[in-house]
Amino acid sequence: MKILVVCDNYSKGGLETQINTYYNNLSLGNKMIFAFGNYTKTDLLKNANIYDGFHFSYNDTIKDFCNDVERLVEIIQKEKIDVIHVHPYYGYFAALFASQITKVKMVYSYHGIGSYNFAKTNISQPIFLYAFECGAVAKVLSVSKIGVDCFKNFEYENALLLENPIDFKKFPVIKYIKNNKWLLVSRIDSDKIDEIKLIISKMNDYDIEQIDIIGDGSEFDNLNRFITDNKLNDKIYLKGYSDNIYEEANGGYNGIIGIGRVVLESLAMKMPCILIGNNKITGYVNKKIYDEVKDINFINRTINDINNKMINDREIDQIYLDIKNNFSINVVIKEYLDILKNSKSIYMNNLVELYKGICELNKNTDLQKCYFHKERFVYNLVEKYINKFSVKNAINNIFVNANLVYELYDLTAYRMNEEKENKND
Repeated sequence: MKILVVCDNYSKGGLETQINTYYNNLSLGNKMIFAFGNYTKTDLLKNANIYDGFHFSYNDTIKDFCNDVERLVEIIQKEKIDVIHVHPYYGYFAALFASQITKVKMVYSYHGIGSYNFAKTNISQPIFLYAFECGAVAKVLSVSKIGVDCFKNFEYENALLLENPIDFKKFPVIKYIKNNKWLLVSRIDSDKIDEIKLIISKMNDYDIEQIDIIGDGSEFDNLNRFITDNKLNDKIYLKGYSDNIYEEANGGYNGIIGIGRVVLESLAMKMPCILIGNNKITGYVNKKIYDEVKDINFINRTINDINNKMINDREIDQIYLDIKNNFSINVVIKEYLDILKNSKSIYMNNLVELYKGICELNKNTDLQKCYFHKERFVYNLVEKYINKFSVKNAINNIFVNANLVYELYDLTAYRMNEEKENKND
């Protein structure tokens, strides 16, 4: 198979690690081609066939959107693509129409709750939902049961649990050293800063004498000030970003602190792990905690703050064996390729007609400058070609708890805003 991977951004993070793990372990006869909005060149995708520079944005103009769809169609035809695999977020819409035009099946990956509720307007929301309802999206792949359940909430039954794969060649077993020195691996941003500070403030409770922190982000300076203000410069060391956790962890640590994939990688190396996240400390990942979090991508959102301080080598061995049997890339990629091979999308003429209508709008030099996700004329087309066909009542009310914003910009409003911006300039 030839797989077209569509993603808004590709830089450094858990999503990129997952994509890269699949890319480097494809069996003979399978190939990945990539379409990115923003591509930060890394050494993760060596010798890859990459098309970048797509718009894939909430602020796409109609012209941007049509250009993205047409370009994807050209790539699909040129590369003879067999299946489109879309990762969040806004590349989803262009990929959907390209899939329908070319009749090439499409699957979608869930990467946390944002993958489910990012569609913010009553233009993007019904398009997003209807594609699942009518079967235009063949499968949803999720690394957590939470993701599967999200899609079952609106009766989409083709969401599957597919474990986050681990390449054991890159994460061999490490003999951990009981020296009270720990490695913390995390983004240092607004989502993570509080829990990083929390484990630092509680390090004595876990007999931790030193924490080396691997990571970077918008709150790096904030964390640095926190360390200095609390006179912890001889206990906490900021080491910056690294994309080789094995090399870092192999420097002689008692264990690793983190959440999500960091936990999986730590346990795959037979390293003790302390699970943090969601502004709480779950503590040592023993067999009981492991069994609770392994199918929810190693997050502690549903676990009470239990502060577990007990772990033993026997439990670490048991966990390692389970990861070997269920998370190994050899196991997961076989399932992944089988899913792609056997998936089938349904092709809906009304979706193709909707896109033709959008292309007609794009012929108007004024309208093509308007925002695709907010333009009233696009909304009118969605009403005509999607809401009218949906078997669901009040499709726009499905996400009532997702704090959705309904912003419709007609051409007059766009022009008024444009005039204001020009005056300010």
